Amino acid sequence: MIAVVLINWNGAADTLRCLRVLADPGGRQAQVMVVDSGSEAANLERLRLGVARWGLAVELLQTGRNLGFGGGCNAGMRLALERGAEFEWPLHDDATLHPDACQGAAIRAECGA
Repeated sequence: MIAVVLINWNGAADTLRCLRVLADPGGRQAQVMVVDSGSEAANLERLRLGVARWGLAVELLQTGRNLGFGGGCNAGMRLALERGAEFEWPLHDDATLHPDACQGAAIRAECGA
């Protein structure tokens, strides 16, 4: 299984845009996790509402404070590994992805590329 670890810090609009692409991993089993690194309450609520409105299968992990990109990735990847992820794909909240990005990453991971 591939785990996508998306780091969010006060970037609900960007994070939701990225999640829309990640919502369909091309038939491959993927776990999508958003690590919120201490966002303001209003921004975090906007993120939650967007995820619920679109019915996205996303887990939200709140760190409670800004750990930076590296610290957020470490927290998310640690949890993903505990849950059996074989590959982790860390992303920043403003990543712009091609619609086939998750499928392509899964294929490359399976091939060892």
